[in-house]
Amino acid sequence: MQTFVAQRDFAEHDDYEKQRTTTLRNLDLSKIDSTFVEIIKTLNSIPHCFTLQCCSGHFFNARHRLDTVDDCLFERNVSGTTQYTIAYIAVCVQKCMFGQGLIERLKKIASMDPGYIQFGCAQWFWQKTVNSYVLQVEPREYRYKDIISLDYPMAIRVQKARDLFMSELQHLVESLQSHLLLEEHEDAM
Repeated sequence: MQTFVAQRDFAEHDDYEKQRTTTLRNLDLSKIDSTFVEIIKTLNSIPHCFTLQCCSGHFFNARHRLDTVDDCLFERNVSGTTQYTIAYIAVCVQKCMFGQGLIERLKKIASMDPGYIQFGCAQWFWQKTVNSYVLQVEPREYRYKDIISLDYPMAIRVQKARDLFMSELQHLVESLQSHLLLEEHEDAM
């Protein structure tokens, strides 16, 4: 089943508040990759969006999960490949000016390395939660797959894109957090 699809237009989402409340109530931060915890907390502190799922992307060799590609990994692996599970973040965005701005900022991250970072929607997320969008790291030709096999040069290239993705998401949430603090300060005055 193809999950990744092109960006869809905002739809009416009458259950946004209810879905947001339920999703956040059921969120278990202990099950989230540690590199994503602060990003998830910040995004979920903003009333105009909430997170659905994420993964920081992992490389596997035999039974070992690695967060980074290791040269030795390929020397021990007869095929000279590693398995990669997709790095991504899925968010539901409220149909409003802030939501449109967030979409534009996520698209800007994808435009920094379009051969390896894509912005769009995931079919099964959208069926459950309209206005859900995905930013993912995957070689463009494999954008419809969750797990792929990579040779060493491609794994290094994907790791570089994944590092950019994580860095830019961190910058995004820092900017959003600063904006929220400024709004709170202005509201208190």
